[in-house]
Amino acid sequence: MEDQIIKQNKTKRFLVPFLLATLISGLFFIIIIPFLKDASGLSYSEKAHIGAVNLWRIVIGFGVLTVITTILSKLTKKFRSTVSCLWAFWVLGTSVVLIGSIYDLKKIPDAEINDTNTIEEELVFVAEEQSKDLPVMLNELTQLTSVKVSGKNLIFSHKIMIDFVVTQAWVDEKIKKNKIAGECNESRWRNLLEKGATIILEYYNKNGEMGGKVNINSSDCI
Repeated sequence: MEDQIIKQNKTKRFLVPFLLATLISGLFFIIIIPFLKDASGLSYSEKAHIGAVNLWRIVIGFGVLTVITTILSKLTKKFRSTVSCLWAFWVLGTSVVLIGSIYDLKKIPDAEINDTNTIEEELVFVAEEQSKDLPVMLNELTQLTSVKVSGKNLIFSHKIMIDFVVTQAWVDEKIKKNKIAGECNESRWRNLLEKGATIILEYYNKNGEMGGKVNINSSDCI
């Protein structure tokens, strides 16, 4: 009987901190969510990239919150077992993300990581990668239909999926400024622009007629 009571107490001493650490971990994730990037409406490859970024943000955020919790535990001299469980969760999670990142790097084709590629070769690789998940709805109005290369031009073709007449004036007023800022702030696209590429965003009406387009060069990112 005494051995059984001792065993139950040991189980309780482990189970309670573990459950409490699990609850606190859930709270950590709620705190971290606003700092994660939204991948809605993006292509598969872009979603994968943002997903990897978000995983590392979770790892860093969880680590920071665990450090704060550790400091509070030391000051109050309470919940030391719970803090140990939190650190165990962090080490395990970081290990999984790190292994996954290394595995993803090994899967990157040579064409993407070879610095000797010409800008045209890089654009062809990007176009092929971006085209894997097409067509895709970027939002409730716009569908990305194709990505192709012409010389040093990377051309994204979009279709407006409502009965609305797209014009160049409308594209200039409603789309151009935000798209230039978005492409220039995204390191991947800016790197291509700085190498001499031009990103062209074409917008077609629902009937297939060209409505307008945005040309983005490195000079637009100043």
